[in-house]
Amino acid sequence: MKWPFSFLKKKKPITLFDSLPNTDNEVESLKAGGLASLALKRLKSMITEIGPRPAGSEQSRAAARKLSEDFKIYCDDTIITTHLTSPGRYYGTFKILALASPLLIFLCWIGLPYIALVSFAYLVYAFYKEFICYNGIKTGSLFPKKDITNVHATIEPQEEVTNTIIFSAHHDSAPIFKYDQSNKTQYRLSLYLPFAVFALTGLCVLTITILESFQHKLFHFNLPSLSTLIILIIFSLFQICYVKLWSFVTETHSPGAGDNLVSSSTIVELAHYFAWKKRNNKGLKHTRLIFVSFDGEEVGLIGSKAWYDKYASTFVNPININIDAPFSESELSFLTKDANGLVELDNNLAVQLAEQAEKMGYQSKVGQIPFLGGATDATSAARHDIRATTLVGITLDKSGSEPYHTINDTPEAVSEKMIERVISILIKFVENNSEEVKTTEKKVLLLNSDTKFNLIH
Repeated sequence: MKWPFSFLKKKKPITLFDSLPNTDNEVESLKAGGLASLALKRLKSMITEIGPRPAGSEQSRAAARKLSEDFKIYCDDTIITTHLTSPGRYYGTFKILALASPLLIFLCWIGLPYIALVSFAYLVYAFYKEFICYNGIKTGSLFPKKDITNVHATIEPQEEVTNTIIFSAHHDSAPIFKYDQSNKTQYRLSLYLPFAVFALTGLCVLTITILESFQHKLFHFNLPSLSTLIILIIFSLFQICYVKLWSFVTETHSPGAGDNLVSSSTIVELAHYFAWKKRNNKGLKHTRLIFVSFDGEEVGLIGSKAWYDKYASTFVNPININIDAPFSESELSFLTKDANGLVELDNNLAVQLAEQAEKMGYQSKVGQIPFLGGATDATSAARHDIRATTLVGITLDKSGSEPYHTINDTPEAVSEKMIERVISILIKFVENNSEEVKTTEKKVLLLNSDTKFNLIH
C-alpha cells in the first residue's frame, strides 16, 4: 500500500555522484577535485557557523554533531561518544608550574628543602608524563571536568571483515599563545626561560638539601646559612619570569581550519566516495572502513586516548591513517615517529603511502616529530599496537609564519590542491591495498628520515 503522505517523506540526499553514470572513467576526473571542493565548502561553513572549538566546549560538540549528520548520509553506522575528563589539565600545568617554583624556594627559606625536593621530583614526573609522553597522570580533579565528544562512522564490507582501515582527524582547535611565535626571541623567553629556571631551581633545592644534611639541619626548622641565603636570594629574583608563563596560554582559540577541521571534513568526503562505490556494487569485500574525528587532541590527545581505550580491542587487523595540519602540498609528509619522537609509528605504512604518492606524481617525504615537537592522534593508535602513521602538510621555515595555532589558521590558509592530493592518495591506497593489509610484510628503507616536524599540541 502506498503511503498517503509520501510527498512529506524525507528525500534521500543528493550526492556528488548521484547524477553521474556508473563508470569509473567518467567519474575519475571528478572524484578527487570534486570531493576536495566539497570538503572545503563544509570547512568554510563550519568555521563561519561554529567558529573556534576549544576542547570540551559547546562549539566542539556542535562540530561533532555536524560531522555526525554528514557521516549518516554515507555510512552504515554513526556514533557519537563522550568522555568526561579535564581538558584544562594540559595547559593548566603551566599555571601549576608558575605557582610551584616560588613555593619550592619558600620551603627552602623556612628550612624545609627536603619537602621542596620531593615536590620538585613529583612535578618533574607529572610534567614528563603530560608534555613529553602525552600520557598524563590523573590530576584532573584540580580542573573542571567537561565532556570530550568524538564521532565515528563505519562502512561495512560486502563480505566477512578481515581488515580495518581507520581514517582519523580532530575537530577541536588550539588556544592561542599570548606571545607571537614569529618573534622567536620573545617566544623563547616566555616559554623556555621559565622551564630552564625551574630546572635550575630543582638543582638549587638539591644543593641546599645536601648542604643541610651535612650540617645536620635537614629535618629541623631553621633559618638559612649565609651561603644558602645568597643562593636563595638569586633564585628568588628569577621567579619573576613565571609572570609571563602564567598568562602564556590565552582564552582565545585559533579558528583551527587547517589544524585540523579540514581533515575531519576530508574524511567525510572519503566516506562519501566509498559509500558511492558500495552503492554501485564496487565496495570493498573484506575491509571495514572507520572514519573518526576526535575532540581534545590539542590538550594532550585525550579524545583519541579514550576512543582507542574503548574500541581498540574490537578492531580486526587494523591500521590507522591519521591526518593533521594538511596545509601545503609542497610539504606532504608521512610520520614514522610521534609524541616528541618517543612513539614508533609504522615505518612500512608511512613508506607505502609515500611511494603511492610518488607513483601518482606527488612529491612527498617521510619524517618524524622531534623532541619537544608535539604529538598527533596516531600516538594513541600506536599505543594500542595498531599500525599507524600521520599525514601532515606543514611548512617549516625560520620565519615562524606557520598558520597553525594562530588567528591566521583560516580556510584561506589551506591549499585545495593539497586536499585533492590527500583524497587521491588515500583512495588509491585503499583500493590497491585494502585486501592485502593483513599480509603486507615487506620492509622498505626509510626515505628522508632526517625530516622533522614541529607540531606543538
